[in-house]
Amino acid sequence: MPPDSAEPLREQAPMLEDQNGTVDSPTRPLPSDFASLLGDLSLDRMGQPRWQVHDRTHLEFAVHYPLGNARGGGEQVFEWEAYFFLPQSLRIHVETYSRAQIQADLQSYIRLAAPAVPFTDLATVSMARLREGFSSGNEDRALRAARLFASEVRASGVFERSRIANAIADEKQSVRSLAYAQARRMATDARAVVTAFREAKTEFVEGRPRTVVETCGWIDEDISKAMETLLGRLGRDLFEGGAPTEIVEEVEQVAVDEARYRVAHLLDRPITGKVTKRQVEHLEYRRHMLKRFTSSALWLDAESYVPGRWVRQALYAGAASVAMAFAIVAALFYGFQANTERMWMWGFLAMGAYAVKDRIKAALQEASHDVMSRWYPDRRWRIRPRGDSAVLGEMDERSGMVTSEDIPAEIHRARYWNRKRLFSAIGVPETVLRHKKTIRVNPDVVRRVGPQFDALTEIFRLDIRRWLAHTDDPKREILFADPVSGGIRTAKAPRVYNIGVVYRLVRAGQPEPSWKRVRVVVSRKGIDRIEHVEPEPPDEE
Repeated sequence: MPPDSAEPLREQAPMLEDQNGTVDSPTRPLPSDFASLLGDLSLDRMGQPRWQVHDRTHLEFAVHYPLGNARGGGEQVFEWEAYFFLPQSLRIHVETYSRAQIQADLQSYIRLAAPAVPFTDLATVSMARLREGFSSGNEDRALRAARLFASEVRASGVFERSRIANAIADEKQSVRSLAYAQARRMATDARAVVTAFREAKTEFVEGRPRTVVETCGWIDEDISKAMETLLGRLGRDLFEGGAPTEIVEEVEQVAVDEARYRVAHLLDRPITGKVTKRQVEHLEYRRHMLKRFTSSALWLDAESYVPGRWVRQALYAGAASVAMAFAIVAALFYGFQANTERMWMWGFLAMGAYAVKDRIKAALQEASHDVMSRWYPDRRWRIRPRGDSAVLGEMDERSGMVTSEDIPAEIHRARYWNRKRLFSAIGVPETVLRHKKTIRVNPDVVRRVGPQFDALTEIFRLDIRRWLAHTDDPKREILFADPVSGGIRTAKAPRVYNIGVVYRLVRAGQPEPSWKRVRVVVSRKGIDRIEHVEPEPPDEE
């Protein structure tokens, strides 16, 4: 196929051959890790936590903390709480899964949420902020504004493409026809966005140092790759949804033009014909690196520490003092009665006193630990804007295994509803991991970073490799009777485990929302899928 061909991207993915000439299946799509490239900056306009599979052994969920129009009214407080119901066969319980291991497996980072800008306003509203940054006379501020613009393009584009794709799959022809028109509008807006950015960039870099020119080139490349991925994916959505050919080609042409632009301006190497695995690896590495570079404009600094450290040590010292006092009293009472004739008895008494003293110390320290666990969180996070000493907010985190008696009844109801009846927890043997965070945010400090910021986003990644250590083989043979043929049949059944998650996000001063539920299906190989489950109300008796 000639390089100038505008053949739509809906054709089968190119065949992948490695250095030894081994060719993968031609029906296998070109790897792109769409979620990694675009997903964690996408917008959830409803403010609901978003769940996705980061990779086979990492579950990712993002929690959005909207600040609204609060200004000068004090801090905003949010409470995130989640219960993970694990099958007992995974052997995850308080004796095998320590709090330190939980903290190591459940990592998170918090950042500013990308401003919620409609895709049609990127070339006007967002571009006005970018030009303001370019004209500020401060190169650092200008480059940060450009990185923020790229993050806005990515986040707004993902939301717009997802909205149109859902409409394309609608059963109503009127809804699909409107989606086709919106897809064409998105293609037009995408051209306007990249054109406006490149005009502003060209004016800004004139006479600037080489480092500034190269940095703007990286941002330009990131925006171009994001547009290529978004419009290419939208073109496939249109094709699979039966859209007219001219609309599909119009949308996909934007993606093709972006690839050609990068080649023409030496921002990228062309990928055409047979594609080697090394080329695909380079493509994905470059995409991920550029995305991290531009999204760094949203990052915040978080400092973690254990609160009440000195109180804890004081309680431990008090426990040791009480135990030592017992040993001193025992020594004073029995020590003067020691003689050479009954030294063995005195020795037994001394060892017994030491053993009792040691157990008193351990028991008191354990009691002190329980008291501290009720008074203080496991960890406290202090959040600051990058390059600023002001405290933007604080987070208190608690996590650990809990017993069934410690779980509120409403959690049980949300977990065990199944169709028309309530399952008993006895019929579903599980252990439960609880995770809770309380977040306090100062909106005025957030808006001091930028008036367009009105929310924070925390992204969690849960490593489940420890959970999979005792899973069975991924497939097994099952036997069943066929009531129609009257025969006995066998089949290969995948061995999977269902991890139920019940969660909610509460904002202080607002009505408490209902508990939500997802089901994470895993096997020995890792995470298979995520299913959203809506609890059903009980039947009226």
